[in-house]
Amino acid sequence: MLRDLGPLGLRDMSLAFVGDAVRDETNETVAWRPGFQVYPLSAELSGYFHSEVYASSVAAAARGARYRVERARLESALRVFEHNVPVAG
Repeated sequence: MLRDLGPLGLRDMSLAFVGDAVRDETNETVAWRPGFQVYPLSAELSGYFHSEVYASSVAAAARGARYRVERARLESALRVFEHNVPVAG
């Protein structure tokens, strides 16, 4: 997702998910499903995350997925966000 949506920046990428504006290669809406985060404390686990096997798995997953943003939905989410966020001052 970062490869395809990263140019939006964090704010717009986040709003794209909130506004159901992210689509996959089949034009289906993509929902953000956060999962557990792992920090490898053991040498064995750290080694795995730095291994060729893991890098190959990540590369294969990235090749198999493409994402895009439906601009009209993102613009709508931006208008709602900007209307409801108080301005500091």
